[in-house]
Amino acid sequence: MAEIIQFRQRSEQSGSGDRDDDEIILHANEQITAWQAAGTPSLTAVQQLFYESIGAGASSMARDRIIDAIIAAFEKELGGKRALVGTWNKLAKDFAAECAQEARNTVAKSELTPEEKTVLRDALWPTVQELAQAPDLIDRVVHKVQSMGVVNERNLITLTYIGATSRVLPSPINILAKGASSGGKSFTITHALDLVGPDYVNKLTSSSALSLVYDTRSLAHTVIFV
Repeated sequence: MAEIIQFRQRSEQSGSGDRDDDEIILHANEQITAWQAAGTPSLTAVQQLFYESIGAGASSMARDRIIDAIIAAFEKELGGKRALVGTWNKLAKDFAAECAQEARNTVAKSELTPEEKTVLRDALWPTVQELAQAPDLIDRVVHKVQSMGVVNERNLITLTYIGATSRVLPSPINILAKGASSGGKSFTITHALDLVGPDYVNKLTSSSALSLVYDTRSLAHTVIFV
């Protein structure tokens, strides 16, 4: 299939939750039988069936069963197995990206209003006032990280903490730590970021090129530590 149709709207047949593979395959087989009675379906109709199955939670096993049924019914009129699998996988990536975007939109809509933020700040201020106004805040940060087992590394601790704190600014700082292999860079940075908190640090030890696209967590004001 040379062209992948974008299905922006979820099919009502896919339901709101995952369905059993047997149900998905049964529905697909019924659709294929209906196609056979009417003649060869359009490529768009096949892609729509794929999209509905993906939205219903079809596994790779269900994918293969559905594609095999299409080939058995229409041979290679709609493309060979490789082409059909490629189409399915492309639609699956599109579906995952849509889900991730919807999740981000939900997070964005649930953000606090300015009035709610003011109320929250006023409630938190008595707790954080002493630390927020401390003239030796950076010294405290360095000593805290060193108490976790980091030896020296004052400059890297300071830079990491300031960079992580800048995540709330319109143009945050991007840090590149360079040094000899096994020199303790990751160890130091990891413990410095412990002061920021896990809710605001996304640590990637390995990932695909599109992993952040499909990640449903909000990336707003978040440190991406690679």
